[in-house]
Amino acid sequence: MATVEHLLFFLNALNPWWIFGVHVVFCGFLILLFMRIWGILGLYLYGALATIASNIAVLKLVQFPLYDKPIALGTVLFMSLFLCNDIVNEYYSKREAIRLIWVGFIAYFVFSLFMWGVMTYTPFEGSIEVQNALKILFIPAPALFCASLLAYFISQYTDLFLYRFIRRITGERLLWVRSVVSTIFGAFLDNTIFSILLWYVFMPYTKGLEEIFWTYVIGVFLMRVLLSFINTIFMYTSKKVFSHALS
Repeated sequence: MATVEHLLFFLNALNPWWIFGVHVVFCGFLILLFMRIWGILGLYLYGALATIASNIAVLKLVQFPLYDKPIALGTVLFMSLFLCNDIVNEYYSKREAIRLIWVGFIAYFVFSLFMWGVMTYTPFEGSIEVQNALKILFIPAPALFCASLLAYFISQYTDLFLYRFIRRITGERLLWVRSVVSTIFGAFLDNTIFSILLWYVFMPYTKGLEEIFWTYVIGVFLMRVLLSFINTIFMYTSKKVFSHALS
């Protein structure tokens, strides 16, 4: 009988670019679905979920073909937050976009407190492995939180204000320009600030600057540039979804 372990074994054997593609489509689809069903509340919900998940996923490294350095995961989820923010910027307001940033941040902060509370209990003998797994995921949480605090706010606010600045210049035209440009600048800031603070400043086991540069800055940023162009497809699709959400 097939089990979850068998499924994971099968998926692990696939080319990671296939999984990457499915992951991107799933995140974009989910944003549009939440927007269609719940409007701005659905985008808040997605922002909270993606912020939490991305800060856990970033701890895992994966080797992608065509690039000889391992790449930290969480990239797709982080980039989907820029897409979510751009959609709120485009169809709602600057105030709502700022609120989206805070919703994601507060959700991650409270979730971290929840999990730290769980770890404070002495585990039963049969659940020591669970306690150890939680430690692997959430002991880095304070360092992740501090690095994310600065990187998240700087990058998201940069994306927000740059998007609105370009929109004032272009008006309703060139949606793809404001989406791509604001996302790339925001992603570069997020990537660089987060990587240096987390792996060189805050973590007790620091990594070398060369490893940080090639694994966490350049490798991830190149992937984020690709994702910024893919996000434009969902930006244009969101026009139709938004009109339905209002009806």
